[in-house]
Amino acid sequence: MGMRDLFHRGKDSTPEYVGYSNNIRAGIRANNFVISLSTCADEVAVRISRTDTLFTVIEYSSEIADALASIVSHPNTASAFLLSYGCELKSSREFAVELRGLNPNIEFLELENGNLSEFAMTMGPAVMQELKFQASPGLENIESPLIAVIAPQSDEKIAAVLQVLRDAKIEVREIFASTNQRTALVDAAKFGALAIVNFTDGNDYPSGTYISPVINVASNSDFHQSIAADFDLGVGATPDEILLRVQETIGRSPTASEVARSFEPFGALLDSSEKLQVLNAVLSNFARDLAQNFSTIDAKIAIATGSEINEIAQCASDGYEIFAVTDHGSLFGLAEALTKRLQ
Repeated sequence: MGMRDLFHRGKDSTPEYVGYSNNIRAGIRANNFVISLSTCADEVAVRISRTDTLFTVIEYSSEIADALASIVSHPNTASAFLLSYGCELKSSREFAVELRGLNPNIEFLELENGNLSEFAMTMGPAVMQELKFQASPGLENIESPLIAVIAPQSDEKIAAVLQVLRDAKIEVREIFASTNQRTALVDAAKFGALAIVNFTDGNDYPSGTYISPVINVASNSDFHQSIAADFDLGVGATPDEILLRVQETIGRSPTASEVARSFEPFGALLDSSEKLQVLNAVLSNFARDLAQNFSTIDAKIAIATGSEINEIAQCASDGYEIFAVTDHGSLFGLAEALTKRLQ
C-alpha cells in the first residue's frame, strides 16, 4: 500500500491523513539535510550530499544561522548533518549541541582548518548512513494537517479554496504576499506548514522550499502561460481540484518544484561564476547540476526564468548567451537546450 492509499476522501466519509513521525508533530516528508554553515564549507557539503540521494544539501546563505532551529524542528525534517569549515563565528559542534533539544537526529562535522582530506569525504557518508538509520520514521496519523495558502490578495476564489480545505479537516493559515514571494514561502515553511498552496504572482516563477512542498497555481499572465508545464495547477483550477492536489501532496506525491529542485534559499544566494551567470536564485540547484555535468563551459552563459528583464539586458550587453525558461516552455526544455549547446 502506498502513502496515497493511506488516506481517503469520500462524500460521506471523514478524510484520514497519515504522515511520518519525525518530531513532536507528524510530517508529510522525511527530509534529511546536509547543511553548510559557511561558504567555506559549501564545496564539501555538496560533494558529501552527492553520495546519498536521500540527503538534500542546503548551501550557506545569509539567513541560514537564524533558520536552523526552524529547519531541524520542522515536522517534515527527519535529520540534519551540519558542516563547518573553521571560518564560522559558531561551529557545527556548537549548533548541534543547541539544536538536539529540538531534534535528536543531528550530527556535525568540523573540517579542521579547512581540511578537505580523504577522512572528511569518508566520514561524511558514514555519518549520513548512521543518521538515516537513527532517524528512520514510522507512520503516524495527522488529525488536521497545517497548510499555508499564499495569495497576492483575497478574493472569492481564495475564500472558496479555504473553505473546501477546512471542510476536509485541514488547518489553514492564510498569507498575503503582495511584494516578495521568496519571503512568504520561506516564512510559511519556517512556521511549520506541512505544505503550501501558492497562488503565484504573475511575475514570479513557480518555486518551492527545502522544507515544505509547494503547490504552485498559475495566474493568467503571459509569463505563466509561457511556462505552464512548470506549474502544478493551471489558472482555471477549481477549489476541489486544489484540494485533491493538496491531498495527493500529503500522500507523498511530489510537487513540480520538488521534482525540479527549484527551491527558495534562506536569504541571499546566487551561485554564479564568470562563465555561468544565474539570474534567479531558484535556479541555483539547476545551475549546480549543469556545472557538474559540464565541468568545462567554454562560453559565457546566463540562465534565467525569463522575468528578470533588466538583468537579462545587462548580461546580453556583456556578451552572455541568454537561456531563459520562457524561451523553451519549461525548465526541462531549458535543460535540453543547454545540453545541446554545451555538448
